[in-house]
Amino acid sequence: MELSILDIIQGIENLIFVITAFILGFIIMKKYFTLKKTTSKKKYQYISLGLTLIFMTSGWWGSVIVFLVSFVNVDIPDNMYIFSESVFVSLTLFLWCFSFGKIYQNEKYYKKIILIFGIICSLYEIFIIFAFLTDYTLIGVRSDIFYIDYSLTVVIFLIFAMITELVTGFIFFTETKKSDDNKIKMKGKFLLMAFILFPLAILIDIISNIMAIQYLEIVNIFGKILLVSSGFCFFFGFLLPNRVFNFLNRA
Repeated sequence: MELSILDIIQGIENLIFVITAFILGFIIMKKYFTLKKTTSKKKYQYISLGLTLIFMTSGWWGSVIVFLVSFVNVDIPDNMYIFSESVFVSLTLFLWCFSFGKIYQNEKYYKKIILIFGIICSLYEIFIIFAFLTDYTLIGVRSDIFYIDYSLTVVIFLIFAMITELVTGFIFFTETKKSDDNKIKMKGKFLLMAFILFPLAILIDIISNIMAIQYLEIVNIFGKILLVSSGFCFFFGFLLPNRVFNFLNRA
């Protein structure tokens, strides 16, 4: 399979984004092992938060695999490619809702949140697996090397997931504003930025590939910069190093 210059650029961008998210995700999960022997209930949230950040990139895993195997002249079948790009979306949403409930610490709503999103995400996962086994075009159709035209069902779920992330991110931000701790306030700002930049980057990516935009390479690069930035903002929203905080606090 021969890749164009634009395909190679996009492949490299996707690879950088996924690797960055994996590194940051594992750093967040590492926090669990430093608290493992303590009685802190917060230690478990670092596992789910790290996995959330890693699985947020699952929509690009298929693209990265296609990019890497293309150098040995191999392509992935459409059904496998579409499945790999879609199967972990519901898990990502559930992991985030689980983390949100743990951090927000509202026992009144926590179990309800987990139950509602557990049911929604399970039903969507069943749909994805059923479609893969019967007719993968129910998920979408591969329109290009790296792109999929998703079905209405998938689009609706993706919009629902992004709205959920935006709302919960804003809730975190409003809660951190009530704190007297400037570091907590800054974490809230980073988290809000993460959940604004992520859907914005996806929107730019979608628009740039639907429309014949001039300077497409520049637009794609800008979109991937936003994606990587959202990953760092998510990381700083939960693990803000003192060096970064002090630098920004003085600015």
